[in-house]
Amino acid sequence: MADLVVFVALVGLIGAAGVLLGMLAARRLGAWDDRRSAAAHAATAPGVPGPATDDPGQDGGETVD
Repeated sequence: MADLVVFVALVGLIGAAGVLLGMLAARRLGAWDDRRSAAAHAATAPGVPGPATDDPGQDGGETVD
């Protein structure tokens, strides 16, 4: 029974560490994506539209009839 308690505690600790690292990585990746997006937007010439974010040709995936 004590082995089970230790195992559950270790699984919980590893899970909590994974969530914490994921939250920290998400903040850094979000800041990196903002900088990359701003640089791409600044690189476009005036009067030339930037990369399209809403492509009307994409419907979200394949469907089976």
